[in-house]
Amino acid sequence: MVKINTMAIKSFNDSAHHSKMENERAFVNPTRTQIALVLLISNLKRCLRYHRFIDDINLKGDELVLDFGSGWGDNTRYISDALDKGGRVIALDISSKWQDIIRKRLKGRKNIEYVNSDVRTAGLPDSSFDVIVIHYVLHEVPIKDRQPTVKELASKLKPGGFIHLREPAKKGHGMPIEEVRSLMSEVGLKESLKAEKKANFQVRYMRCG
Repeated sequence: MVKINTMAIKSFNDSAHHSKMENERAFVNPTRTQIALVLLISNLKRCLRYHRFIDDINLKGDELVLDFGSGWGDNTRYISDALDKGGRVIALDISSKWQDIIRKRLKGRKNIEYVNSDVRTAGLPDSSFDVIVIHYVLHEVPIKDRQPTVKELASKLKPGGFIHLREPAKKGHGMPIEEVRSLMSEVGLKESLKAEKKANFQVRYMRCG
């Protein structure tokens, strides 16, 4: 079992509480202004932030990938591009507004399936995904829902499959890496390929058996 500093996590979460409530509202039910701002930033930072993140997975092209919290679709776009040998990506998001936007932005791509649901009630088959992508999403999940959500995600991985994750680490926007480690350890996933920075961290968590 991974040992964590529970007091540090509590302090982190308490200091971020107000900001997190605002983020959660934008996460599920964004305003028109929030949508416009996100899409503007997306256009400016797409290659730097999303393309490199997906390149780091080293997809072979034939995998089944779950984009958890697909949002407006930048990661889904690059995953779709990389799956050029018969692979498919499931773009899952709890927000109907973001699902409407991603369907319009990525219209015509044949290797994308869209699912507007909470992962816990989506009915996705167990042990089916080679890769689950989580980019700046887990910290938006309400604290009480994080453990059951991670447990559900872990159950969807094939043996040898992995979660490819990047999360912000700022107190006002993010979560501590210790909390992520605890969540993943409790469902039996093994950490590897960590890249930790001041503002964010990128980690891979593998299902070994």
